[in-house]
Amino acid sequence: MPDPAALTVTRAAEGQAGAKGQVNGGTLPLGRVLEGPWQMAFTLDLGRAYFYGQCGVHLDGEGSLGLRWSHGDNDGDVPANQPRLVLEYRGTDDDTVRETFPPALGPGRRFRLVLGYDPRHGVRGQLLNAEGRLVYDTGSLPIDSAFRPSRLRFEVQPWAGSEVRYEAGVWQLRGISGGPEPSPYVLESGLSQMALQSGSLIGRPPPR
Repeated sequence: MPDPAALTVTRAAEGQAGAKGQVNGGTLPLGRVLEGPWQMAFTLDLGRAYFYGQCGVHLDGEGSLGLRWSHGDNDGDVPANQPRLVLEYRGTDDDTVRETFPPALGPGRRFRLVLGYDPRHGVRGQLLNAEGRLVYDTGSLPIDSAFRPSRLRFEVQPWAGSEVRYEAGVWQLRGISGGPEPSPYVLESGLSQMALQSGSLIGRPPPR
């Protein structure tokens, strides 16, 4: 994975008054362009969580593939402190794939997430619990065009107090979505044990 010291923090160039100029993520160069089938995995420790706060991690370049998690207006069937994951893909021809994971993520819990890409077969996402048991598998999602990532991008909802930082082996993300100060609409996430390796996740049986 990229050197954390190479992080470039990004800020919102536009948006509502309280968001403009605030941290909205960060990028890290991969040092190469990924061409063939690969998979990325990381551990997610979910901290404080409430409505509208948002975090995510993506591989970007010529196209994009990533995961975003938040609790929005469409998630009224689960408590406000339980965000849901969304897999998002955009190919070089601007074709898109979007898949929401039905299980919600509980605060104070640990999960393992896996993203897979194969130019011949599509993309795939898996959510596993702390013990490595499968919670949800998107299966193979067809794509119409390939993509070639060259950087890792972290995403947070921009507002005063939002941040991306690396500390003691963990990427700490905090996304905040407006409201009175201090805003209650906060999502805090710790990402660790990130790994990027060649080989296809498509077609492999899911963990039991």
